[in-house]
Amino acid sequence: MRQSRNHRQRHTRNHLAQREPLQQSWQETQNPWEVQQAMTAAQRFQTADEASGFWIRGRKISYMSICGAALFVSLLVLLLACFSAMTYYSASQKLAQAETSKTRSQEYYAAESTASEIIEAFYQERRDTSANLNGRTVYAADQGDIEVTKIDNVIYFSVPAGDGRLLNVEARASKKQVTVQKWQLGDES
Repeated sequence: MRQSRNHRQRHTRNHLAQREPLQQSWQETQNPWEVQQAMTAAQRFQTADEASGFWIRGRKISYMSICGAALFVSLLVLLLACFSAMTYYSASQKLAQAETSKTRSQEYYAAESTASEIIEAFYQERRDTSANLNGRTVYAADQGDIEVTKIDNVIYFSVPAGDGRLLNVEARASKKQVTVQKWQLGDES
């Protein structure tokens, strides 16, 4: 082991010793054209060496690795921008669906409230008289005028629930209670 280290040191010294005379002879050349050509070649070598990268903390970093990292970061930013745009678009669609659903629910509950009021009015009327209440009556509500058909102890009517939907109701009333026989949401056809 010791011998190989000495050998290496001698080899390095010999190499340096051989190199110094070459440098001296190059610098001692009388022809300025040769000096200029030799310096230009050395500068080209140095420029090419610098063009392939630069040094950071004692390590040479290639421009290709830097370009690759910059390209990766650029693609990552582009990907994140695409995902954020898709999320924003999706969120706006879901918001519109939620608003539509909210409106439909409000219209349905308004129709349901109106139907309950009509049934309550019929029940009060039925309790006050013992005679059969036949005929048609118009009930004024927020959804417009609602025609209520009364046949014996049963009433039939439809309340608009928005978006072309109707809440169809059929209820039977006695002096003690009201029985809802039909409570169905359907289309206006």
